[in-house]
Amino acid sequence: MLPSAMQRMVAMFGAMTNLTKEAPEQFEALVGKELGLYSRANGYRTDHGRVAVLRLEGTIQPIADAKSYYMGAVSLETLAQNLKAAIEDPNIKAVCLHVDSPGGQVVGVSEFAALIKSLSKNKPIYGYASGMAASSAYWILSACQIIAVAPQATLGSIGVLYSFFDWSEANANRGLEITSIVSSQSPKKGISPATEEGKKEYQALADEMAQTFIEDVATNRDVSAETVASKFGRGFVLNGSKAVKAGMADQVATFEDFLAQIEAKAATEGSTEPTAETETLNQTETMTTETTAQGTDTTGTEATVAQDQVSKDLATATAKLAEATAKLAKAEETGATLQAETERLTAELAKLGAQPDEEPTPKAHGLTETNSIDDGF
Repeated sequence: MLPSAMQRMVAMFGAMTNLTKEAPEQFEALVGKELGLYSRANGYRTDHGRVAVLRLEGTIQPIADAKSYYMGAVSLETLAQNLKAAIEDPNIKAVCLHVDSPGGQVVGVSEFAALIKSLSKNKPIYGYASGMAASSAYWILSACQIIAVAPQATLGSIGVLYSFFDWSEANANRGLEITSIVSSQSPKKGISPATEEGKKEYQALADEMAQTFIEDVATNRDVSAETVASKFGRGFVLNGSKAVKAGMADQVATFEDFLAQIEAKAATEGSTEPTAETETLNQTETMTTETTAQGTDTTGTEATVAQDQVSKDLATATAKLAEATAKLAKAEETGATLQAETERLTAELAKLGAQPDEEPTPKAHGLTETNSIDDGF
C-alpha cells in the first residue's frame, strides 16, 4: 500500500470517530483539509491560480468503489467527471494532470486518453509525472499536450502483462480437486495458460492489446509505432532525463516550476507581453511540434533551400521594381519637359494673337511676304 494511502485511511478513520454518518459533507471537508485531497464537489484543486490540478495517484481502476476511496486507488470514472468539470469551469484556464501511478487495469484507459485529447481542444491539458507513470498511467499521461517530469520520475512499462497462479499442487496437498465442465460449443472457454494452446491464445491476446497501447502512445506523442516499441523502454521504464531524450516527455522540471509556467501562460492569455515562464513553455510546445523522435529529419534542410530560393526571388523582384521606378521617373521628367515646352509655345502664340491650332501667317508674325517662316522661330 502506498504511504499516502495509509495516511488517508488513518485520517479518515480518525475523522469518523468525531463525525456522524449524517454529516458526510463535514467528513469529506475535514479529510480533504488535513490531507490536501479534493472535495467530491469539484474533484480538483483550484489554489493554483487559474490552473486546475487533478491527481492520478495509486492503482488505476475503471469505476469508483470502496477500494478507490479507502485504499488509495484511483477510478477513471471519477477522473473523467472531474476533468469535465474543470474544463467547464469558467474560472479555469488550464488543467494539469499530476501523475504518480504504477498503472492498473486496462479497461477504460484508451477511452480516458481519448477524452483528454478531445477536451484539450477547449482548454490546454498538461501532464506532470512526479514519481511513476507506468503502464496504463503513462498511456493516459501521453495524451497530455506538454509533459514534464521530475528528475527521479520513471516513465514507461509499455505493454501488457498477464499473471497466472498454479494452485494445483497446493490444492492437491490440501486434498482439493477442481472439476470444470465447459460447453461443447466453447472449447476454448477457460483454456489453461499452462497448455501450449492456451499459452498461444493468451500470447496473441496480450500482443493485440499491447499493439493498441503502442499505437495510441505513438499518436499522442506524434511519433511512429516503431519508435515507441524500440525507444520507449521496450517494456521497462526510463527515468526523467532519459525519458525526455527518448521523446516520452518534453522537459525535466519540478512541479512548482512547471505550474509556474502554466500559470504564467494562463495569466497572460491574450497578452503580447511574454514572461520567462511562458517563454519556456512556448519553446517546449514548439519543440514538440517541429520533429518526431525517429528517422532522419530533413525538414530543416528543405526549409533552408526554400528560404534561399525565396530570398533570390525577392532580390530579383526588388531589382526589377527599382528599374521600373527609374524608367517611370524618367518618363515623368520627359513628360514634364514636354508639358513646359507646350505651355511656353502656347504663351508665345497667344502674344502673337494666333490660336494654338491655327496655321501661323506672315501677317500674324508681322513679317513681309518675302520673309521665311523659319526666320520667325
